Amino acid sequence: MFGAAGDGVTYLVPPYQTRWTKLTVAEQKAALARKPPSLLPPADTRTGTERISDRAASVPASTQLQLTATLGDSEDVGILLRNLDVAGRQRAILQREQRLAPGQAALESELTKLGASNFARFWNNNSVTFSIPAISAAAALRLSGVQRWSLSDPEATMEPDQILYGDAGTAVWSQNVVRAQLGLDAFIAAGFRGQAGSALGANIPVRAAVVETQTPLPDGGVDSLNWISWNHPGLVTGRLLNARLCIDTGCSEVGGLLPDVSSHGTAVTSVLAGSIEGSATQYPGNLPEQIRRSGPATGATMHYYLAGGAVRLRRAILDAIALGADVLNYSAHASPLCGGGVPGVDLDDVRSAVRDALNVGMLVVASAGNSQHASPSCSLGFPALLPETLAVGGYDSKDEALNLQAVGSQQMTARGGVPMRTHYGSYGTYAGVDVMAPIKQRSAYANPGLTADPYFSVSGTSFSAPTTAAAAILLKQAVRASYGANLGGKELIPQMLVMADSFNHVTDSAADTYAYAGMNPVSGAGRLRMRLPRNDQFTGPWGWGWGWFDMSNGDVHVGELSATFQHHRYALTWYGENTDNLSDIEVESYKVCGGVETLVGWHGDFDVRKRLHTRAVNVPAGCSLRIKVVAVSIPPGQTVRIHDAWLWHNEVLP
Repeated sequence: MFGAAGDGVTYLVPPYQTRWTKLTVAEQKAALARKPPSLLPPADTRTGTERISDRAASVPASTQLQLTATLGDSEDVGILLRNLDVAGRQRAILQREQRLAPGQAALESELTKLGASNFARFWNNNSVTFSIPAISAAAALRLSGVQRWSLSDPEATMEPDQILYGDAGTAVWSQNVVRAQLGLDAFIAAGFRGQAGSALGANIPVRAAVVETQTPLPDGGVDSLNWISWNHPGLVTGRLLNARLCIDTGCSEVGGLLPDVSSHGTAVTSVLAGSIEGSATQYPGNLPEQIRRSGPATGATMHYYLAGGAVRLRRAILDAIALGADVLNYSAHASPLCGGGVPGVDLDDVRSAVRDALNVGMLVVASAGNSQHASPSCSLGFPALLPETLAVGGYDSKDEALNLQAVGSQQMTARGGVPMRTHYGSYGTYAGVDVMAPIKQRSAYANPGLTADPYFSVSGTSFSAPTTAAAAILLKQAVRASYGANLGGKELIPQMLVMADSFNHVTDSAADTYAYAGMNPVSGAGRLRMRLPRNDQFTGPWGWGWGWFDMSNGDVHVGELSATFQHHRYALTWYGENTDNLSDIEVESYKVCGGVETLVGWHGDFDVRKRLHTRAVNVPAGCSLRIKVVAVSIPPGQTVRIHDAWLWHNEVLP
């Protein structure tokens, strides 16, 4: 709606009229005064150095602490890698590693003198992770040349977001029903299955990275929990490019290791991109049973990762960047961190990898989790709470987004106050779930030997997330094929927000409604309902597009639409700020009748996702819709880059 020429793509009839203006001092004060109160407990404002010092003082002297020293570097990794093929990315990364190695080696030498060990180097933000006795931590903190210190938690294990039993009163949907729920049938009928449209080239299949977790063993090895089944009929089509095992020092390809613990990884991969359509001897030909057992993105290729713990998760993300992945799915969460908010824990090193993935163009999709969401301070799993990810919750056949029964009563999606979907030091009233997708699915693939049937039913946001990742893949290909544009993660996140239906889950005992302003604390932007942006998919005038623009303090960006519509959705987000000093940006909608402007919608909570859904009833015939993006508070001397998207049409349903 607001992107300048060349900044994005706009397909509108007629176009928006846009202009800039500026807030007066009085208007700015009034906007700040109407902010809702924070739901969060006081923020942990300690620096990384202070957290390390506090931890070292609270444990026995011989306790091994896992620390990260970030040396910093001015080179922009996103710019360095964004437009390169896989070979080019790997050459650029190798050159960067070689350039950073002397400084990292010098730091390791000094740390070794203090008893440090288990070093791991990272090229993305020029950092070194290591273990050191608590008694030596103070001496390490005095070393020169370190830009930032952070403390990792050895108990930050990752747990899959799978629950085997849901509400007995709800249906388990086959994959064809899941695709219909997501609105993907039109994409599939048009031939979009992810078989082309990668950032690596228009004719290269979209690349999906599936990252799963596993348990480290006492001898330093790893078990085969969640290892993918190479010989399942739905995954032997040649689209599984490799399976890689990540340890602290890197990721390497592994073949022939059969699973003995869990089918979680195989199941997650199958609901994203599994396919037995026309390829399995069990179901020859294009039979309905094949369609019911195939995921949406059956043309995409896949990189599979096994990575347990925060350091190894970081390795997997960086490896996926190097291999040119377009979309990464992570269906697990950190435990027992309760969203990463435990005092003394700093997972910002993982966030640096997620941020670099976003800057390169990758979309990271993360499951919101099924548990540990009972209080405002513990509302969303890590890494789903990061603003650089697309956080996916779940709903069932009753359209309930709450109370998935497993051991006791657990919430399927997050609720409460998550601080900007980050894990430290900011304020917010927004729970953090971005969109919802079906949570109970049938015909997920199982590993041989674990079940008599190679297809089984699953439940959990572990499976809502990969179906959402598949939807993003299909949209990415459709836009590339139809309009020649390559949507990266920064463009896809607001696109997915406007593709959701504004469904507002209240409680299980209350009637559900639609949230036309803001993001619902339980259901986010609502149930994902994808729209193929083509004329034959809409009745009457419609509009869709995306863009970006920069704002400084007090800026107001105004767009006006005079066309008639039934539903108008607008969303924006921004990234990369220090969340302890976050900018505050509002979105407002007005009806303009006879030159008189009247407010009809407002999203002004403290969060980095903004969204408004305006209906025809809000803007009578003869009036126009005016959308304002208002920079209420941006730190002095700074600008914020806004990424936005919009969708309006004249269909009855949202």
